[in-house]
Amino acid sequence: MKIIAKSMMLILITLMFIASSCEKEVSTSPPEKEVPHGVVYIDSKPSNALIYVNGRNEGLRTPDSITWLAEGEYTVTLKRNLYRDTSFSIVSNAENKYETFIDYNSNPKMRGSISCITNDRGASIYINDSLVEGTTPHTVKGLIPGKYKVSFSLDQRRTDSTFVTVESSKITEAIVILRDTTLWTDYTRATSEIPSNYLTFVIVDHENKKWIGTMDAGVAVFDNKSHTWQIFNETNSPLPSNQITKIFEDDLNRIWIGTTGGLVVIDNGVWDIYNSSNTPMEDDHVTDIEVDKDGLFWVLTHKGVVRTSLVTWQYIRVLSIEVGGNWLTTLTVDHQNNIWIGTYVDGILKYDRSIWTLYKNGPIEYSTFSSPPRYYRRGIPSNTIMAGAFDPYKGAILFGCWPFSADGFTGGTTLYDGYNLRNQVIHLQSNVIRFIHIDDNNKKYICTQVGISIFQEYYGFVQHFRMANTDITSDQTTCLAIDQDGLLWVTTNGGGLNKYKGEY
Repeated sequence: MKIIAKSMMLILITLMFIASSCEKEVSTSPPEKEVPHGVVYIDSKPSNALIYVNGRNEGLRTPDSITWLAEGEYTVTLKRNLYRDTSFSIVSNAENKYETFIDYNSNPKMRGSISCITNDRGASIYINDSLVEGTTPHTVKGLIPGKYKVSFSLDQRRTDSTFVTVESSKITEAIVILRDTTLWTDYTRATSEIPSNYLTFVIVDHENKKWIGTMDAGVAVFDNKSHTWQIFNETNSPLPSNQITKIFEDDLNRIWIGTTGGLVVIDNGVWDIYNSSNTPMEDDHVTDIEVDKDGLFWVLTHKGVVRTSLVTWQYIRVLSIEVGGNWLTTLTVDHQNNIWIGTYVDGILKYDRSIWTLYKNGPIEYSTFSSPPRYYRRGIPSNTIMAGAFDPYKGAILFGCWPFSADGFTGGTTLYDGYNLRNQVIHLQSNVIRFIHIDDNNKKYICTQVGISIFQEYYGFVQHFRMANTDITSDQTTCLAIDQDGLLWVTTNGGGLNKYKGEY
């Protein structure tokens, strides 16, 4: 037992010695001084410039403070879009806050210039709608970087504008081709308040206002004197459809508007809507409107025709023999008060208030039925009739016939001279005829898919207006009207409205 006790004591003493030998003396000394930091505040005009210190992006934008710079001198660079980089030295001092303010715009080197150029020299220059000194070509200097509207105005040219961006120490070009309006002026969505470039019809009313039908945006009324527009559509008026097919003004100054959704009559601001639900009209797609010698109005639709005084309505049954589906396209009244109706695939119908007569393309032959209707075949250029107009000079009717490739028909014009239908050869740019107008002097105005052709029969002269030889905005002409000043107004499919001020 004593031996064991002695051994245990020896082990304990050994462990204590080992533990004490592992301990080290720890000397303590005063802590090192922290590196002093200054506060640097940087602002600029304009603000939002990126702050770089010694070439490193600090992730800050003006105005802001840098609080982690040790005392000393640093190079700060400010970077801002459109402006030159600006660099300067700062001193970080723990005792004093360092503040600096950079006014970009006070430095002339930060300004930029606009070189103003037009195709015709001498145009007035407007920067953000303010007139500047000088005319084109001219360079406007000392501009603060940013976006500018540059407008140009010149007599007999359309006022036009463009937007440019000015940068420090750079010259930006503002180049505009001013459209010559000496003869032609266009009214498109880009240059006016017209609601669509796809137009179907135009008339000039008793006040010399222009009523313009569109394919997709209702009716626009333009007052050329005040240069104001009034728009009627399905949203802001009782108009039943934005697709306009015909506009007509009667002797009582009422405006009749044909649409694909019915008929509108506007009488001194009061709108009345007529359709298949409140009249004998077979369908609501109106294709033409005319007035006869008795003062009664004929409203043509795709499927039929009605005669009305607006007090009474009468449905007129159209000849159905060989008229496929009665797709009726155009209506004209002659000097004997006969009604002439064009169809899409079945030629021309004549109605003398008791008998229907049908004229079709094909071999020349004559057939008489024992009872009405009568039926004729004549060598007209096509059975697709899309336009017609009464010739007051001759008492005749001129029809526009479209080509029909399925039957090899070439299309063109055919004339009813009061006795017979016969081809009238007019050298048009296209036989896709959309509208015909004949004035009191027997001058014929024909709208086609390749511009306008004006035919003076007495001289046998045809004058063509198309994009290749004029400033008209589209070859696809759809209608025209002549105003009280003798100006020609032309609607187009895709090119808006065009006004022609020259001779014709």
